[in-house]
Amino acid sequence: MATTTVQLAPLFQLEGASNFRSLEGVPTLDGRHIRANVLFRSDELSRLTDADWAKLRDMRLIATCDLRRRDEREAYVAKVPADMTVHEYWWPYDDEMLAIMADMTAQIRAALEPLASMDDATLDAWVESRYAAYGSGFAKIAPHIRSVFEVVLKHGRDGAVLVHCAAGTCDTSLASAIATTNH
Repeated sequence: MATTTVQLAPLFQLEGASNFRSLEGVPTLDGRHIRANVLFRSDELSRLTDADWAKLRDMRLIATCDLRRRDEREAYVAKVPADMTVHEYWWPYDDEMLAIMADMTAQIRAALEPLASMDDATLDAWVESRYAAYGSGFAKIAPHIRSVFEVVLKHGRDGAVLVHCAAGTCDTSLASAIATTNH
C-alpha cells in the first residue's frame, strides 16, 4: 500500500475559535491541492475577537457556511464586523435532521442493554444495520452538503470560504472532505 505525505498549511490560531483549520495543501481527487486562502473549517464563530476578524479579512474571507441547527445559530450569533462583507449561508434542515438524530439516539439507547448478551453473529448483524441507518441519514443531508460545495465553487475564486458548525468536527470534516473532491 502506497502512502501519501501531505504538507499542511501553517496553523492559524484564532483566539475565539478553538478548532480553526486551513485546508491549504490538502490534496484533491484529481491530484491538485487546495490553494492558500480558499477553504477553512472551524467551530462556531460567536467568540471571535476583533483580531480574529482582522486575520480572516487578511485571509480574504468572503463566505461562511454555517452547518449548525437553528437553535445553535440563534444562541451563538457570529458578529461579522460592519466594515467586512461576508456572505453567510445556512440551510433549514433542522426539523428533518433533529428527527433523524432523535431516532438514531433512541435506537442506540434501546440497543445498548441487550448488546452485552448478544452472540457474535447477532452483534455483527446489529452493527451492519447501524451502517444502513446512518447511510439513510446521510442521503437526507446530501443536498445540504452539495450546497456547501456550490458555495465553494461560487466564491472560491474571489476569496475564502469558511465551513463551520458548533464544534468544528464531524459536520465540517464531512463537508470539507466533499468540497475537496473537485476543487
